[in-house]
Formats: sequence, structure tokens, C-alpha cells
Amino acid sequence: MKVTLALALLGAGVFAADELTATPLISSSNTKFGSAIEGAGVDKAGVIYATNFGDELTQAGQVTGSQSLLYQAANTTAYVNGIRFNIDSSGAEEAYIADAALHRVYRLTDRQGADGAFGSNSVFCQDEGILQPNDLAIAPSAGRIFLSGMNYTNDSVVGNGDLWTCDNTGAARRLG
Repeated sequence: MKVTLALALLGAGVFAADELTATPLISSSNTKFGSAIEGAGVDKAGVIYATNFGDELTQAGQVTGSQSLLYQAANTTAYVNGIRFNIDSSGAEEAYIADAALHRVYRLTDRQGADGAFGSNSVFCQDEGILQPNDLAIAPSAGRIFLSGMNYTNDSVVGNGDLWTCDNTGAARRLG
């Protein structure tokens, strides 16, 4: 009985996958993002965002809908390459953006109106020892952000990356 049910569920899953069709949201002919687009994140409304908006390494923008600018780093040497959204303890939406060049994470708060812009941004955590960060993940229940980084070179090997965490006070600590 258990085997039959498992096979029936497996078979149903295979048939359902055959019915899915992928539809591109953006293409090379209609995108406002550059070739370094990465670090996609989704807000609570289901809107998709990514970095390298306007082919600028200092910007993050909305992928779906209007393809509008969400964030512009104040420092022209910034390289934003990851964005994640969170609901804070008061129920307000916030965003965190990784900056690989300046070894920090920005926190965007005070979400404004229908355009999705944030009214405030600040450095949430930083440490010169962070390899990048390249991307981030949020553990909302723990109030932590996890960061990953990789030393991208032609001869990169296992061990050329690092993992960090930033606690809810913004203190950064290398893992491992």
C-alpha cells in the first residue's frame, strides 16, 4: 500500500512537471539590467529585484513590472550584488543589500508608497576581513544574516571562499 501510494505520488509529480512552461520576464531586448545581473530577491508582494540595474554595479532595481531603480549606493566604488527582503519584528518590510567591494551589508528601512522605495538606508554590518560578500541569506527568527564570498580568479580552488554572519546588532563574525 505504501509503495503504491508513493509511486502514484511520484507519477503525479512527473506529469505535473511536464505541464510547466517557463516564460522569460526580461530579455536582452527589453532589460534595463547589465550583464552582471545577479543576487535576485523577492519582496512580500512577490516583486522580483536584482542588482546591476542600468548596467551599474552600484544599483539594484525591480525586475518585474516597470524595471525601476530601488537602490543607488552613495559610494561610487560600491559593488552591490545580492538583495534579500525581511519583515522586521514590528511587521515592517526591510531589505538587505550586499556590497562586495566595500565588505558590508546595507539595511533599507521605512518603505514608502506604491513605488516600493525605502526612505532610509544605513550600513548594517561590515568588516574588512569579509572576502566580499557575494550573497546573503536571512534567518529572521534568529535575527541573523549569513554572507558568502568567493575569491573569483582563474586559479580559484576549494577554500578560497568564506562564510560570515552578522547578528541583529550588526556585529560581523567569520564562521569556521
